[in-house]
Amino acid sequence: MVDFLSGMFDHGFGMPGAFGGTDFADVGGFHAFHHQGHPAYSRQRSSSFEDMSSFARKKAQDPPIEKFLMVSLEELLEGTTKKLKIIKKVLNPDRVTTHPEEKILTIDVRKGWKEGTKITFPEEGDQKPHTVPADIIFTIKDKPHPHFKRDHDNNILYTAPVSLRDALTGHTTASSVPVPTLDSRTVNIPLNSIIKPGAKRRIKGEGLPLPKRVNQRADMLVEFEVLFPTELPSASIDLLKSALPE
Repeated sequence: MVDFLSGMFDHGFGMPGAFGGTDFADVGGFHAFHHQGHPAYSRQRSSSFEDMSSFARKKAQDPPIEKFLMVSLEELLEGTTKKLKIIKKVLNPDRVTTHPEEKILTIDVRKGWKEGTKITFPEEGDQKPHTVPADIIFTIKDKPHPHFKRDHDNNILYTAPVSLRDALTGHTTASSVPVPTLDSRTVNIPLNSIIKPGAKRRIKGEGLPLPKRVNQRADMLVEFEVLFPTELPSASIDLLKSALPE
């Protein structure tokens, strides 16, 4: 079996995983090219014996080897290159015995690649007599982030805490809520109205790049989490009762 040496790489890279099915249409920028002759120039076979002979000579291929490629949101913002060193079995000249051989697989992760994008390295698995080596398939998976997530449209999701006092009165004092961005900046969102729990704001152009739109980025969606106090003094409770509507 092909050995993946993960010591050279970031923690979390090469995390093993398995996927059901064999539909690998989206290979994330790597394409398999097939030559197909035009029917008008195809040679017609002369006998069914020749057809069966050709079928018998066709080698079966080992099942694909599938791995997750863990990528951070910051890496997807700028694009990055990942390298993976593998050790696989290669046939000797006698076409029966094998020897181990090292190889570096290089993956150029493009800006904004979506989770689930597949990158295929054809026939890079172990070599065996009378068998086609397996394809090695990597599937992009988001590395967990302490502050952000992304949705299927490449918008960045962020939860912004806001105190109950600011949620109720911040719009009267020109208060704002600081929101960090993926590239280490801070965007201040002004509180121009009463903030209800779960209220959302959109910051244009602060999401991940859109792969099919050159130089365009998705948005950041900010959801406010109103922080309620765990207890209040009696005097504050009386003031709230008189100030707040029933």
